[in-house]
Amino acid sequence: MIDLGQLHKNTVFKNQRTPYSLTRTITENGHPDILFHWHTDVEMIYVHEGKAQFHIDDDYFNSEKGDIILIRPNALHSIHPINDERHYMDAINFHLDLMGYSAMDQASINYLQPLYNGQLDLTHVIKPNDTAYAEIRQFLLAAMETGYFRKSYYEFQLKAQLNQLFYLLFENGYVISKDLSPEGYRKEEKIRSIIDYINAHYQEDLNIDQLAGIWAFPALST
Repeated sequence: MIDLGQLHKNTVFKNQRTPYSLTRTITENGHPDILFHWHTDVEMIYVHEGKAQFHIDDDYFNSEKGDIILIRPNALHSIHPINDERHYMDAINFHLDLMGYSAMDQASINYLQPLYNGQLDLTHVIKPNDTAYAEIRQFLLAAMETGYFRKSYYEFQLKAQLNQLFYLLFENGYVISKDLSPEGYRKEEKIRSIIDYINAHYQEDLNIDQLAGIWAFPALST
């Protein structure tokens, strides 16, 4: 299950040289309620069953069976149960270094770095009737399977599947320009700072003046 210990989540990878992880989350009887957090890796989710409320940045929607949900690096997001409905999903998290983010080639400069830096965003949900859904689903589930069984030389196959997956997302318009102003970037950082502060001090008596003070500064050191 997902570790809720920190809102700024450091994903635990089995091997830092192949930075990915797999998570299966089954929500029953209103648990777990996954609160706001973010991480530096991409998260791709396949919903096998049920409904839950997703909140990604400023977008709210309810998931449905068969949905593919995409979360860019550093996006604030949460997942909440809907009443006592069962919700069953698999997720793969991977750092863009797995796809060559640190390389100074055209794919990294034009696509991966802008996605990591927030200049590009991923469409948050792809539905079964959407363009290229079947192909995207095929490569997403194949990447999860490859990452799970970890057969000999699986690293090549996993990279190939993720690259094909990203090709399909770009080719079919599921990667969009985010166009945040400098003030917008500062606002996102301040929101993260406030959430981190609340998480670190939730057992204390907090007041609006403290939070207003955090909002006035670009960064918070805790």
